[in-house]
Amino acid sequence: VATGKTTVFRGHHDQPVRLSVAADGGVVTGSWAGQVSFWRLDHALPLAQERAHPGIVLFVAHAARGARVVTSSRRLSIVWDTKTMKPVRSLTPPADVSSGDAAGDLFVLGTRAGRAHLYDLASGAPLRSLSAGSAALTCLRLSADGATLVTLSAAGDLGVWRTADGKRLRHF
Repeated sequence: VATGKTTVFRGHHDQPVRLSVAADGGVVTGSWAGQVSFWRLDHALPLAQERAHPGIVLFVAHAARGARVVTSSRRLSIVWDTKTMKPVRSLTPPADVSSGDAAGDLFVLGTRAGRAHLYDLASGAPLRSLSAGSAALTCLRLSADGATLVTLSAAGDLGVWRTADGKRLRHF
């Protein structure tokens, strides 16, 4: 990137559909068929690949200052160690998961029923469930420190939440 040269990543066995880039140049991609691949911005071939999910990877997000990445499909969420490129934890997400994000020491999964489920990154334990309405959550974003969550629903509702206690701070 600093050289101004273009790097084309080669090595996916099927269509990549999600990605996350860490501040240190680490890249993780997820594919249509459930493959998770680890890359470096300065290296065109994958460093590690695993068909980890039983279907499309719905989201990929770095957290814990880049030390962890979370990937999720409809039936499986996995927390990965970015140094070893190996899973450290997996859990069954809500059946109607539609979106997700990770930051700080948290990750969040949104559902088609309008709920945001917060989890502890270290243990995988559920922390709280927030009701953002009845429309599907199409996008979720945690602030870099994980203290604030912003939700966007298919109905166009935007919510701002404090993750420590689940209090909705704003609704647009």
